[in-house]
Amino acid sequence: MRKRNLATAGRGLASLAGILFLVFLFATTTAQAQGPGRAARMTPEQLKAAWALEARHVAGKLGLAEEATGKLVKAYTDAQTAYTEAVNKKREELRAGGDREGARGAMRTAFEEIRKSERDKFATALAGFLTEEQAKTALGQLGGFSNSLDRMVHVLAGFKLEDKQVKAFDLVFAYSLEQAKLWTPGTGEQQDFAALREKMTALKTKLDTDLAEILSNEQLETWKQATTFRGRGAGGGGQGARREE
Repeated sequence: MRKRNLATAGRGLASLAGILFLVFLFATTTAQAQGPGRAARMTPEQLKAAWALEARHVAGKLGLAEEATGKLVKAYTDAQTAYTEAVNKKREELRAGGDREGARGAMRTAFEEIRKSERDKFATALAGFLTEEQAKTALGQLGGFSNSLDRMVHVLAGFKLEDKQVKAFDLVFAYSLEQAKLWTPGTGEQQDFAALREKMTALKTKLDTDLAEILSNEQLETWKQATTFRGRGAGGGGQGARREE
C-alpha cells in the first residue's frame, strides 16, 4: 500500500512530461548563454549546494531529525545527479544521429522515460527512512527535478537572508508547484502554448512581487536578472523548469 501510494504521487508529477521538449530548448538556451544580462551556467558545486538547501528546507517543513535530514539530502542529491547524467548522455546520443527534427521528438520521449525512472528510484529511497506521508510530501516537493528551482534557491542563498530565507524559499517552492500545474491540461485537451506562456509570465511576476517584500531593491534587481528567461519567444516569463544541461 505504501509503495502504491508513493507511486501514485509520483505519477502525479508525470503531468510535467509535456513540457520536456519545449523546456529542453528553453533550459539549454538559458544555461549556455553567457552574453550581457544572461545568467551563467551553474557549476556542479553550485548545483549540489542548491540541492542540499532544497532538501534541508523540505526536511525542516517535515520536522525531520538531523539523521533523517542527512539521508534526505543524500537521496535527493543522488537522484538529481543520476537524472542529470542520464539526460546528458541521452541528449548526446540523439544529437550524434544528425537528424535534428527527429532528435527533438526522441528527446521528449527519452526525457520522460528517464524522469519517471529516476523519480521512481527516488520514491523508493524515500520510503526507506520516511513515513508514508513524509515521503509523499518530499516527493511532491522535490521530485520534479526543477532547474528553475535550483537557480532560484542558489540566487536567494547568495543574498544571506538569514531568518527571511525560509519565507523566500517557501515562495519559490510554491511557485515551482504552481508552475507544474500549468502544464497539466485536462483529458483530451491540447496545450495552448501562447496562453500558457502568458500564465507563466503572470506567475513569475507574482513571485517577484511577493519577494519584493523580502528583498532589498538591489537584491530584487539582481534576482530578476538572474531568474528571468530572455530566450526567443519566451515573453520575459523566465520559467525553465527542467534541467537538461
